[in-house]
Amino acid sequence: MQDRDKNNNKVEPTLEPVLQAHIGKQLRRMYDAMIREPVPERFKALLDRLEEGEAVREPIRDRAETGADEADSV
Repeated sequence: MQDRDKNNNKVEPTLEPVLQAHIGKQLRRMYDAMIREPVPERFKALLDRLEEGEAVREPIRDRAETGADEADSV
């Protein structure tokens, strides 16, 4: 159910500025703590694998863009 004003226009819900500031402070405090946490080794390993995959694909992409083929280089 959406709130409407007296002209039947949709009214967006709003919060008091004090509440907005409080929520903002709480979110910053929570996310600041998360940013300081170390990256889990499992994520580091996944990122390394992704980077390796990109390094392998780049030469293939370069050949496709220039129209070069492995058969041309033999």
